[in-house]
Amino acid sequence: MALTEVEAKTLGALCASEPVDALTVRQIRLRTGLGERSIRHALSRLARTGLVLSTRQWPTKWRSTDRGRLAVKKSLYREFIAEATPDTASGDDMYSAVSHYRIAMTRPLTGLELRLMLARHATCNAGHGHTSDDCSALTQLLDLREFNAHPLP
Repeated sequence: MALTEVEAKTLGALCASEPVDALTVRQIRLRTGLGERSIRHALSRLARTGLVLSTRQWPTKWRSTDRGRLAVKKSLYREFIAEATPDTASGDDMYSAVSHYRIAMTRPLTGLELRLMLARHATCNAGHGHTSDDCSALTQLLDLREFNAHPLP
């Protein structure tokens, strides 16, 4: 089955996270930059073909199946794993979900998003490089946390 670009990006966003992680439509939208309606349509088609599964809880969370992970790892769709995670820079080993490059911000982060992103970098050392020993993303997130904790008068 050939995937559309929206389906490939949606599946790529789900495959970029850990196999047990499940994402809401909102989280997928933030990772891909796609519209909510497009994502919902893609998820329903991917679910019918057995590439993704949804949870029964609210809000509904989605995760890729083993079959979905295999499909997106084909050389044809591999590029969409990188596009699905804006904080992943090309050249990272196997498009890891945790990149140490500065994070492109299109809007302010909520407190929860900031805490979650800080948790992803819990084993990193702050710095200005692109490795876990010298992580510029952690430096950026720590600066944001300090700014949010002490707003200007």
